[in-house]
Amino acid sequence: MYLGKEVIHNIFWCGGMDSTYLVCKRVIIEKKPIQTYYLNFPCDGYYPPYPLGRDSREVEVKVMDKLREMIIKQFPYTKSLFPRTILVDEFPINKEVYKKLRFLHENYQYRYRPRSQELYMIQYSLDENKIFEYSLEDGMSLGVDVGYLPTAKLLKENFTEDFTISTEKILELEVFKNIYFPIFETWRKDMVEESRKYDFTNILENTWSCRWPKPNGDICSGVVDYDDENIDCSHFLYVEFDKQPQSEIEDGFVRYYKDNEYEIIKRKINYLDILND
Repeated sequence: MYLGKEVIHNIFWCGGMDSTYLVCKRVIIEKKPIQTYYLNFPCDGYYPPYPLGRDSREVEVKVMDKLREMIIKQFPYTKSLFPRTILVDEFPINKEVYKKLRFLHENYQYRYRPRSQELYMIQYSLDENKIFEYSLEDGMSLGVDVGYLPTAKLLKENFTEDFTISTEKILELEVFKNIYFPIFETWRKDMVEESRKYDFTNILENTWSCRWPKPNGDICSGVVDYDDENIDCSHFLYVEFDKQPQSEIEDGFVRYYKDNEYEIIKRKINYLDILND
């Protein structure tokens, strides 16, 4: 997609910290036009009776609207670069695409299950036949000597300098041909640091990542047991609890480490505090 002579960056957005950082990087820092997309249906591969395939969709849509409003108000020049998010309805998965993702899952431990939001992102990028940016991190939260998360290890081993995935070693990785990973090697510490430099830390503080919020708006702040998998609260992803006082975390302060250095921000832990800010 183009705006005049300039390429529009298509971004999968959910209102979480990583994808919001990418949005801010494009429109605030680089002043580039974007179009954001949100998969507005159960696409995480979780099924009833619990946890009901991601309870937070309605919350995430409202948070994204709020964040866009905040960004445009704080940086007026972004208004022409930042149209409203496209909410994508459910669509079918091509059998061959699913077959290749299942192969990667079974042979290279890519993702915890073959049917997940990444499957739908891949399918949508292929259906639309254009490049989409996905704000996946490589999972290096504990330092380079610890090793990558199993779900990211395959991509890391086939990652290229232009933020794409090579098919040289594994042909089935061709399903990623329309997906770019521009912040794959960016640490959350670096995100916070850059947000301070360009004055959008408050935007990151108002992001939302909990998939199963409590009825009163609080984060679930725990572990969801699903099938044979324990799912930690996504709001605290990449937080090293052994390095941070519990009292800080309870107040919403999170430290994002890179080796022994860290940046700290106060993320909202009730989505109503975001929407009513």
